[in-house]
Amino acid sequence: MAKNYQQDGKTLDFQNTGATDIHSGDAVLSGSLVGVAHDDIPAGLWGVLHTSGVFVLPKAAEAVTVGQKLYLADGKLTAEAGEAAALKPLAGTAWATAEVDAVSVPVRLGY
Repeated sequence: MAKNYQQDGKTLDFQNTGATDIHSGDAVLSGSLVGVAHDDIPAGLWGVLHTSGVFVLPKAAEAVTVGQKLYLADGKLTAEAGEAAALKPLAGTAWATAEVDAVSVPVRLGY
């Protein structure tokens, strides 16, 4: 194995520096990286975020097509990347189609 190998990159240690708890399954922003909380992460404590895999996450009230890039905005996935001054972080790629009235969609993180 390469001497500079650190890890497989499927998870990220994350400190919840916010004032509220993060719940298992929540989409979480760390810098510009979107991950999903493995377990509950109480405010001020450390936890683990998944950075790869397919997760069902809440989405905005818009239609989504399979393969579409999705971004995170206010805890929901959206197809809108935003303007240059307010770019939204890439969450991943839609893994299925979802109608406008669907409240969630499967997304493959990071791609």
